[in-house]
Amino acid sequence: ETPTVNLAADALSKVYGSADPVLTFSVSGLAFAGDSSSFSATLSRAAGEAVANGPYAIAVSGVSNAMGYTVGTITDSSLTITPKAITLSGLTASNKTYDATSGATATASLSGVIAGDVVGNNLTASFNDKNVGVGKVVTVSGVALTGVDAGNYSISAGQTSTADIAAKAITLSGLTASNKTYDATLGATATASLSGVIVGDVVGNNLTASFADKSVGSGKVVTVSGVALTGVDAGNYSISAGQTSTAD
Repeated sequence: ETPTVNLAADALSKVYGSADPVLTFSVSGLAFAGDSSSFSATLSRAAGEAVANGPYAIAVSGVSNAMGYTVGTITDSSLTITPKAITLSGLTASNKTYDATSGATATASLSGVIAGDVVGNNLTASFNDKNVGVGKVVTVSGVALTGVDAGNYSISAGQTSTADIAAKAITLSGLTASNKTYDATLGATATASLSGVIVGDVVGNNLTASFADKSVGSGKVVTVSGVALTGVDAGNYSISAGQTSTAD
């Protein structure tokens, strides 16, 4: 009795943009493995190249064999198209002024996109910490591909660049100088609050100030000659001296 065999198209895959693999089929239930060469069939796949529209059906037709086997079940299959891996090129991170966050702005082009495809990118990036510094490492934590052909590509994050965080300029507010009794020096005592410090940051100040001269007088000009910022976040700010008040 002639065995009944089953024939099935092989499931296949390819990377987007590459040539289709040769469509093949397998035969099960053969009396001898070598008899598979006696079978022929026509295989065709559904049209399309977009990853999102797959998998694409592989159909089997026109089956014949020269060995007299009875063909039972004929099973179609499919071709899966997987995204093409691409990379970032020319990654650049932008300098910024301290804003109490580690967020960074970075831009890059894409390498490996097939000519004619429309693909862009939006990057999520951050500094290694929020603090002021030069040549700080910026790491890309996310890459969102955009454009009509974006779904046909894949990309990984983790790339790095460098950029600077500059100190945020702040000012003194409510400067007040204290009256004093003559002591033969110009030294003055002055206090002020800080304007421009980001909410949540810990920054204070110590002022160095002096009268215009050592002599007794009313409404004498007191000039701030130095401002020392204090507190754990002081290094992220800059401030200038030279402000004036009056005292007796």
